[in-house]
Formats: sequence, structure tokens, C-alpha cells
Amino acid sequence: IGERVVLGEGSLVVAPQVVLDDGVELGAGATVRCEEVVAIGAETQFGPNLELLCRRAFVGSNVWGGRDVRFGGGGHRDPWAVLAVGDLAFVGDEAFVNLCRPVLIGREVFLTMRSLIVTHNVGHSLLEGFENKFAPVVLEDRSQIGLGVVVYAGCRVGAESIVASNSYVTGDIAAGAFAI
Repeated sequence: IGERVVLGEGSLVVAPQVVLDDGVELGAGATVRCEEVVAIGAETQFGPNLELLCRRAFVGSNVWGGRDVRFGGGGHRDPWAVLAVGDLAFVGDEAFVNLCRPVLIGREVFLTMRSLIVTHNVGHSLLEGFENKFAPVVLEDRSQIGLGVVVYAGCRVGAESIVASNSYVTGDIAAGAFAI
């Protein structure tokens, strides 16, 4: 645990291996509870009501998370439930990242307000021909995810690409592209 670390009023960390670098701040309703390890880089801040539930979490330096950000979901204890967030990333208010497969968020990524990343779906029966998909999601360096975007399991959003607000991403987005 580094210097100037601030844990909010309702904090509960619990991970067997914890690394919190200098100046880390977790909001008033923090949880964390990673099954194996959590490592958070210097000067990273998350606002009130953070929940970070997964197997392993690695969050870079100078990451900013808004209010009511949530990482976790029903499959957060799966062996593949891994979160990696690069330095200088931004996670907007009310963003939800479902973790049952790896989610890799690159350096300087903007995941804006009310965005949703899902790594699996649970739907109707496979026997009736419906898809049941479990897959990682990758947001490459400096990509931007607009307001209210849903990024579906198995998608890769290329470096420096922009996904317009209220879009639903079901396939890969090329680097430098504008997707709507």
C-alpha cells in the first residue's frame, strides 16, 4: 500500500494480493474482492459506489472512474475473469463492465457515461438455435466509446477509433475508424 491512499467509507478489499500505488483513491462505496490479485497504479481514482469483482484486476496509473462505475457481473469468479486497464484511461459515470472473460482496456481509452461491455450473453436455449457466446473484449489504445454504447462479447475496437453514442458493437472495429 503506497502513500496517500484513500479508501472510502464502505471499503472492503479482501483480495489475497493487493497492490495500491501512491495516491490511489477508492470512493465511498468501494468493494474490490478480486479472487486472486488486484493492482492499482499511482493517482488512480474511482468515485462513489465502485464495485470491482473479478478473478484478477490490473488498473494502470492516472485512471479516472466516475460515479456508479461497476466492474463485475454474474461470471466474475470464472477463471478467465480478468480486467486490465491501461494508464490514463477514463471510465465515465454509470459504466458497467461485465467480467466473465478478459476485458482489456488500453492506454488513454475513453469509456464514456452509461457504456456497457459484455463478455457473455445468456439467452434462449442452444437447442432451439440461439447463440450462447462467451468471449473477451479489447479496447485498443486511445479508442473512444461514446455515451450509452454496448460492446458485445468477442469484439475488438481498434486503436484511435471512435464508436458513436448509442451504438451496438457486434464485430471488430478497425483502427482509426469511426463507427456508428
